[in-house]
Amino acid sequence: MRRLKNLKYVGLVVVVVAAGLGGGANANSWEPTSTLEQSNSSTLWPSAMPPGSVPITVSVQGSGTYDSNAVRGSAAYAAHLGVPLNDWSFAPEAQLEFVRTNGRIAGFLHVLGNYNFYSRDTVLDYGRMEANGGLQARFARCVVGLESDFQYHQTNFQDEPVLLVNNNESTESIGINGNCPRPIGFAPVASFNSEWGQYTAAALKSSNFRVYDAVGGASYSRPVLGTVSLYGEYRNAAYPNRDILLGGGGLTKDGYNSYSGGLRIERAIGARMSGSAHIAYTSLVPSTSASAKFRGITYGAELSYKVSPKLRLHGQFDRDTVPSIVPTSTFEVRRRLDGSLLYQLNRRISIEVGAGDVSRSYEGSALLSGATAVHDEAVDGYGAVHVPVGRRFEIVLRGTHEHRDSSLPEFTYTSNRATLSVAATF
Repeated sequence: MRRLKNLKYVGLVVVVVAAGLGGGANANSWEPTSTLEQSNSSTLWPSAMPPGSVPITVSVQGSGTYDSNAVRGSAAYAAHLGVPLNDWSFAPEAQLEFVRTNGRIAGFLHVLGNYNFYSRDTVLDYGRMEANGGLQARFARCVVGLESDFQYHQTNFQDEPVLLVNNNESTESIGINGNCPRPIGFAPVASFNSEWGQYTAAALKSSNFRVYDAVGGASYSRPVLGTVSLYGEYRNAAYPNRDILLGGGGLTKDGYNSYSGGLRIERAIGARMSGSAHIAYTSLVPSTSASAKFRGITYGAELSYKVSPKLRLHGQFDRDTVPSIVPTSTFEVRRRLDGSLLYQLNRRISIEVGAGDVSRSYEGSALLSGATAVHDEAVDGYGAVHVPVGRRFEIVLRGTHEHRDSSLPEFTYTSNRATLSVAATF
């Protein structure tokens, strides 16, 4: 078991070292890695660069934000934290993107770091670190990819289902996927992903999780049809620090096994439109018979459309089961819907508008009503103006409205935010 756990560290080290071989290179709560999308992708990262090219991108950004509800909760929740509802914040950020292609091998590395400083609510100050990298290799007509990811940050208050001052979370993952794409005909697809998550707050230690996810199937491709895949997926999730009392008096670890089978299609319609969609039947069985089960349809779709040289549209939605941060819940059923529009007003200014909706229902073990949230839904909308200054700088003015309804009144809130940011890319 220790050997398996160490793979998440070994994987990222291997990726970083291998991506640099040959000199030079190019480049809010738990989110599940889509092993299905990985295994269906014949090209995981951009590979149109000429061999030996060395594109490295470094960007820095500073942003200031006024937030009418910085704690993402009610006035009673702000009083519990001992801070005012509204506040100003400043956030410096730096990113590095590094990608290299060398013959049949491609690699990438992305690193991000930022820190949010609040003017009055200093208890809300937090930093964020992200690092993810991967390798892709071609063998004959087959493609194999390896990817590893690490994230560490303070949990967003809107993602904390219990009353806490703060909580830091870290997630690490490693995944491998492969397929043998053909312009016309059948091809196998397969992937495996493992992920670990940990929380620092004592009230959430029991929500530390470990997930194994495996996908296998076959795809069929034709130019007029796109790529159609039939697949099966197995997911095992466990909470190592959470014991459940059995009817006979014994103890077992909380967790679940889920089994899915479904259909996925990917297709480009002309040069302007591309999209993908999948639908599956999922059966989720918790480790104890007393916990709630899930049997039903899970699905997802994504569409990008270039209406004209000036206007682009993008939208996606999905429904899935994922591990839950709630200490007394085995899993959550999450539904998401969002869309965005990007319009090039003139040669210098572009306008972006978007909206989203996320609802979550926490299921599984008996929930402690009054102490944790059992259902919530958040709706948000935003607008932004992008103004480039020269070749390397950009100024962005963004306004956001967000409203959340929760079964726990302390987490029902409305937030209005205005952000001004200046970014430089080198």
